[in-house]
Amino acid sequence: MIPNTASLPCCWQVYEKLEIDYQGEQLALSSAIAINDNELTVVILDPLGRRIFSVIQQGDHVQVDKSDSINKEFPVEWLLIGVYLRYMSEDGWFFKDSHWRVKKDGEYVRLVQNNKTKIILHESVIQSDRVIQLEYPDLNLNIKITTLQNQLL
Repeated sequence: MIPNTASLPCCWQVYEKLEIDYQGEQLALSSAIAINDNELTVVILDPLGRRIFSVIQQGDHVQVDKSDSINKEFPVEWLLIGVYLRYMSEDGWFFKDSHWRVKKDGEYVRLVQNNKTKIILHESVIQSDRVIQLEYPDLNLNIKITTLQNQLL
């Protein structure tokens, strides 16, 4: 269950470098994320800046548009949930029929569903860059995210 886009603060965009380890495969990608007018847009780009896929969510409706060059399934919904974990306030997880809970353990934030940890977030600053580590234990997925550009719209 994905939160509603109304739970995210408006209006901003970020450009990020992604280092992904997914099921033993390493990928170096980038992403552009924007929230404006109750619409969340996430675009994942290859190392040459070409769109691999984009996700647009407005309210509860999610639309995924993949490039024809993708031959591997990627857990797009879990990427969206990772965006919410990073940018939404903790009280946004308490919506109707939600089984999500956010637990803070020192430097770590865990997103728990039905008493099982789904995502572990660790944030640090390395040489003035904001770096986020997202670990998805069930998916054999780890993402290191470095924010390169952040601006208000």
